[in-house]
Amino acid sequence: MQFAILGFGAIGKLLHWQFQRAKLNVSVIAKAQQALPNTYELIDTNGVHHSAHVKPAHIPSIDCLIVCTKAYQVVDALKPLIEQLPSSSSIVLCHNGLGPHIEVCELLGAEQSLLLATTTHGALTKSSTQVIHSGLGTTKLGQISGSPLAPLLERQLLAGFGAERLTDDVLSAVWQKLVINCAINPLTAIHRVANGELLDKRFNADIAAIVAEVCQVARADGITLDPQASLEKVYQVITATASNTSSMAQDVIAGRPTEISAINGYVCQRGTLLGVTTPNNDKMVQWVVNATR
Repeated sequence: MQFAILGFGAIGKLLHWQFQRAKLNVSVIAKAQQALPNTYELIDTNGVHHSAHVKPAHIPSIDCLIVCTKAYQVVDALKPLIEQLPSSSSIVLCHNGLGPHIEVCELLGAEQSLLLATTTHGALTKSSTQVIHSGLGTTKLGQISGSPLAPLLERQLLAGFGAERLTDDVLSAVWQKLVINCAINPLTAIHRVANGELLDKRFNADIAAIVAEVCQVARADGITLDPQASLEKVYQVITATASNTSSMAQDVIAGRPTEISAINGYVCQRGTLLGVTTPNNDKMVQWVVNATR
């Protein structure tokens, strides 16, 4: 099977290395105006340095394309590639938040499969040719549309992602991560603080209100999230990643676009469609947008 990765940031490099470690055939597609390194170095969670070789992809030969771009880049990055991909190819979206999957579904042919992946592994870019595997986690992967995967492709895809099986209800898994991102990312971005600062009681009301709204929208969308369990999970993640700076906070500090539209923004959009008001998530979106102006 021929695998390719589009979006060669920290998570893209981590997945590329995992596929190489599993002895799978993996290549990389460069985004527009992006030069790919010939090699890069990955530092694993034990501090061991690994060197990986980068092979440019031959798009018409790709069996499975794994998209690791920012959420707001997904559709534009995929559009020029869709017609070049084999009609039976599969696509995996691995990014923060939700939303791009809806438009991507409409772009694909009847035989093409679309999967979503969500991971709690941590990865940090140290330089253009060095990435740190900053935290061990788990990855959930599941199909949401298209033809069933060929058995060989499924086995190799799971091996590359380090997952035991395809998740039957991957949208629920993505929503479970979404509620965490909705609480942590905008607040750390707005206040430009590390995750652990959110343990301060001044953030309690905002966090609780955001989580409650996300759970309400999820329920209206057919996804069951327990509000109290979700709130507890948010605080578990804040504690476990106390010294980390969220990707959204990093983007705001660096003056880059953020993924707010695919995180709190997606909750707001679904809430509007489903008749659920989301004033607290609306507020987060507006604050982050203002912070990047």
